[in-house]
Amino acid sequence: MPNLVPRSPVSTTVISDVETLVSIEEVWNRIIRECGANPFMLAELLVEFIRLRMREGWHPLLLVLSVDGVPVGVAPLITRKRFGLRFTRFLLASYFSPDFALEDRYRGQCIEQIVQFVFQKLQSDLLELTLPTESPNGGLLKVQCESRNLHYEVQKNTPLGHRLVPIYPSWDAFLSSQRHDFRSAGGELVYLKHQSSVDINRMKRNLNRAGPWRVHYVDDLGKEPDEVQRIHAVEKLSWKEEWRRQRGVTDEDLRAIIKGSIHASASEPSFKCRVCFLELNGQTIAYALIMEYGKLAYCTKTSFAEEYRKLSPGAFIVNESIRALCDNGQVREMDFLTDLPFHKKWPSTMAMRVSVVVSRSRLYRVFSRMLHASDYAYRAFLNMLP
Repeated sequence: MPNLVPRSPVSTTVISDVETLVSIEEVWNRIIRECGANPFMLAELLVEFIRLRMREGWHPLLLVLSVDGVPVGVAPLITRKRFGLRFTRFLLASYFSPDFALEDRYRGQCIEQIVQFVFQKLQSDLLELTLPTESPNGGLLKVQCESRNLHYEVQKNTPLGHRLVPIYPSWDAFLSSQRHDFRSAGGELVYLKHQSSVDINRMKRNLNRAGPWRVHYVDDLGKEPDEVQRIHAVEKLSWKEEWRRQRGVTDEDLRAIIKGSIHASASEPSFKCRVCFLELNGQTIAYALIMEYGKLAYCTKTSFAEEYRKLSPGAFIVNESIRALCDNGQVREMDFLTDLPFHKKWPSTMAMRVSVVVSRSRLYRVFSRMLHASDYAYRAFLNMLP
């Protein structure tokens, strides 16, 4: 007879406050490094997003899954009741590509424990998750849900996609790899002038006519926190400021990212938060906030002063960020996080996410739409408070 070894049971610990997460920060980040490698799921950033989601009316539920007392996985969730129903989802927004970070050998058991916790102990009526298409957790989640007669639906949605730009060991190598987008002129590779590429030469000429300009790099925002004010100054001059004012909202995600990144850069050796600024006539008119973790970079936030829109400062500073990544030679790919039209100016590939909806009844999905509609009104209300 084969030697049947009973599997070790997986236990679940719930973290619902910032202080507890900080106390296990090292353990949490070890799991992210080994099982997820998603910088937005580092404890230092999650601390800031916990505070933000709590202000929005959500209750944090960060699950730590352990075997024989040793953590083997984490699941950063939030929950709340609306319209008499309990909703649960990831703590992070979909464009940060959240997922369950689980050790492979315990993945199935961990998924089983997560589903059991969400629908039995927590008594959730609806679970909404956005997962990377390549996630190994979706299929296991489906099996566990259907075994409990829960309604499981996957929606592939183009707006959930995000673009990835390959990064080469040098800027020249990057240009050489994209010969269809460039041509040789005066011994240098320059961009062809067509709609799908970035015409840096034209941008430089326009900047030269507008006045003296320069690109300023901040290699580690954690070591230069005073530069944060420059980021917010650009935001106040952007088109987004008027949009926010009309709707009574603020960019709380940006503040959470910056604060969390400064703390993460001090404790995680492979994490860096860099900023690329464009200055014109002594004024900062554009920035790109780039996070690096391991071999990947993330164009996390970018903005420019609306007054200088005709100079294309946003595209220019993103291009300079790509140049810096190539010359630095530490990463192999940059993630735009979203699929905005201007991202297509650079050679890239599309990575997809899928929306997973699990519910006790198909009818609950109608209430899900009501929840999302009420979120907007709730955030607007919070920002009108003194």
